Amino acid sequence: MLDALGDPVLCHDREFRVIHANPALLEWLGQEAETLLGKPYWEVCPHIDTPLQVCAEALESGTPRDQRVRLGGEREYRVRAYSLHDDAGAYLFSVLLIRDLTRQHGMESALAHEQALQHAVAALSPALMSMQHSIEHVANLVLEQAKELTGCRHSYVSEIEPLSGDNLVHTFTSMLAQCKVREKRVRFPWGADGRYPGLWGHALSTRKGFYTNTPGEHPQARGTPEGHVVLENFLSAPAKADGRLMGQIALANTPEAFEPWHLDVVEKLAQLYAIAIEYRQKVEQVRSAERRLREIVENQVDGMLVLDQGGRIRFANRATELMQGRQRESLIDHDSSVSLPRERFWDIPVPKNRLANATAVTAPTVPRSSRLRPAHCSKAARAQLRHDDHNDSTACRMRYLYALRHSLSVVTAAIQPRLRLLLAAE
Repeated sequence: MLDALGDPVLCHDREFRVIHANPALLEWLGQEAETLLGKPYWEVCPHIDTPLQVCAEALESGTPRDQRVRLGGEREYRVRAYSLHDDAGAYLFSVLLIRDLTRQHGMESALAHEQALQHAVAALSPALMSMQHSIEHVANLVLEQAKELTGCRHSYVSEIEPLSGDNLVHTFTSMLAQCKVREKRVRFPWGADGRYPGLWGHALSTRKGFYTNTPGEHPQARGTPEGHVVLENFLSAPAKADGRLMGQIALANTPEAFEPWHLDVVEKLAQLYAIAIEYRQKVEQVRSAERRLREIVENQVDGMLVLDQGGRIRFANRATELMQGRQRESLIDHDSSVSLPRERFWDIPVPKNRLANATAVTAPTVPRSSRLRPAHCSKAARAQLRHDDHNDSTACRMRYLYALRHSLSVVTAAIQPRLRLLLAAE
């Protein structure tokens, strides 16, 4: 049972000679059992020169004793001694259990940090993927969580501008509350050599987070500009998405020195922040593409409709309004077979005697794809489109010309009365 314990355990006799050592003790000491057995334990255990007081007290009183000791001046241990006897009360042996409190405290602290990080993630989640919140608002939320988790007094959160590559700080006033330039919008430039200068740019240039508790001695330190906060310590983590730099989180002047867990927590926040930036950039790209597409469709001289699977109109451009002589709003959500006049593009007949002489027509070719033909296409038109590829594309070109001619006649009929009124007025 003692061998199954994760803490170092040894058994000794009245003379404090080792009679058993569990695997955890052997790993702790880095020795084999044969080198320990029969020797006083203070000769084999580091930083122990004499029998521990708790061992002598437990041996004398027959009851468990424990105390905290600091071995080597750095790590704290809790040692507990037991004295075992048989049913008749005769002494058998003693047990000494050694627990590394420094390691235990570290595990407890890591667990507390992880729980705090989970709370921070829960607080940030609603805003990260919501377009109702600007990236500046998200940056401030990330900033507040980073300050609360690390206890730093100064910090900033920034975004890499996609076009210029400059580092645009969103939270400069929070970072430099004591600076004379606190009201200015700050932009850290991307160097001509492809790197970001100074201590602030080190994490961006290397694309790795780092911290230093002696900023003035760091190789990238450039001194403290006049009016800026003097750095006592500094931590920076780049926000990356698919290997691309998206932004940065920088912290300074914690009450105590930065430790590895500080960097771990901030790097995880930076990952979330990078996701928020990338999401907004992709959404804006989609919206921009939609705007460009709408402009192209809207500026077409031909009437264009967007139909859903049920044949209902979802969009109509300006040219459709002119061709139909009605507002496009009156077409939306209506069945295209009812809303459009009979002279639809695919229903315009093409004289057969014209097909043989139509090879010189230079009008655009409509693709031969049944998916592009309206569901309300007449049987005559469907039958006519079952010719060979040549006749099919020729018929499509002819339909284009006839549809164009029909559109011109509609426009002419619409403006002719107005022209007559203008001529009469003159």
